Amino acid sequence: MSDEQLIERFNERAAIMEFDGKQSRIDAELASYAELRTLVGRTPSGRAVVLPVEIRRVVSETVNKELER
Repeated sequence: MSDEQLIERFNERAAIMEFDGKQSRIDAELASYAELRTLVGRTPSGRAVVLPVEIRRVVSETVNKELER
């Protein structure tokens, strides 16, 4: 998958989890990230695939907001 496809899938899944799944936006973003990590998995050499910085930034900001509560 290209970075654009990964970003689109992340945003789409987070929106679905938030609205259809009745999750908070924070929980939806974290769940979407976890789902995407499982989807992309690892390279044949065993290294984890690095997700696009845009996704990592959103999740980092989400975690920081949660920690501020």
